[in-house]
Amino acid sequence: MFLTDKIVKIESVECDSLRYDITVADNHNFFANDVLVHNCQNCYGDVSKYFETKTFEISEKCEGSSMTVYYRDGEFGCCSRNLDLKRDTENTYWKMAVQFDLENKLKALGKN
Repeated sequence: MFLTDKIVKIESVECDSLRYDITVADNHNFFANDVLVHNCQNCYGDVSKYFETKTFEISEKCEGSSMTVYYRDGEFGCCSRNLDLKRDTENTYWKMAVQFDLENKLKALGKN
C-alpha cells in the first residue's frame, strides 16, 4: 500500500503513554536484542522543516519475514535475520525448516 496524499498539516499533540524515540548519530543504525535495526528514514524529527515543502511516499513491507538456514561443519541452524534460533519445533522458522526438509537438502549438497 502506498500513501500518496499530500500532507497538509503537522502538529504536536500531548500524550500520556510511554513512547521512545531512539536517534543515533551519523548512520541511524543500532542493535536491539542482537538485531540490527535503523531509524525510519522518513520520520520528521530534526528534518521537519526540510519535509514541509517535499512530497514523498511512505511504503510498508508486508510480504513476509526473512529466514536463513545453514549447514556448517555438520551443524544445521535456522536464523531470523541475524539471530541464530535454538531448535524448537514450535517456532515458525523451525517449523518451515522441518516441513521443507531443509536440513537434509543442505546436507545433500555436501558443502558448508
